[in-house]
Amino acid sequence: MTPVVLVVLAALVPTINIENACHGEQKGLPSDQRASTYNTCMQAEQSAHSELDKKWSGFPAAAKQPCLALAGTFDSYVELLVCIEIRAGIDLGNAAH
Repeated sequence: MTPVVLVVLAALVPTINIENACHGEQKGLPSDQRASTYNTCMQAEQSAHSELDKKWSGFPAAAKQPCLALAGTFDSYVELLVCIEIRAGIDLGNAAH
């Protein structure tokens, strides 16, 4: 049954708690930079999530599965997207966004 579960899970973009990741970006910053850093982080994460939603079914399973296994370690849609694009062999410098 495990392979079926992996296929079903790989059919959906995982849910990542980006708020936690973006709050982590604020640590150690002066208080006047925290809000803008958080907002910039949230915008980048939401943009990456949107791109993942659009392109998810087109990414090869062989590119998604290793990155999904790592998704919990980096808690970031940006990092998940980059991981999949690298594994899929997409030229990040020329990729349409």
